[in-house]
Amino acid sequence: MTSTVAGLRTLLMARGGAWQTALAQGRALRVAVNQEMAQPATPVKPGDEVAFFPPVTGGLIVPVRIQTRDSTRAPRSRALRRGT
Repeated sequence: MTSTVAGLRTLLMARGGAWQTALAQGRALRVAVNQEMAQPATPVKPGDEVAFFPPVTGGLIVPVRIQTRDSTRAPRSRALRRGT
């Protein structure tokens, strides 16, 4: 069934060659539908944008705002690396 992310992945793997290698079962992949993270059971409709990509290593960069106790100084922003 191609109406889900899993069905689309199976259909594309059936093309063989590079498609089968890139999308092989057991291979760690992330998927987004219309630029939103998705799961294998996520529905796929005609016109949807679907992206398969490998997970990014090194963790996730999360911007946070750090407020100092000294109220005379402006708050500073820092990006913290999560997952490392």
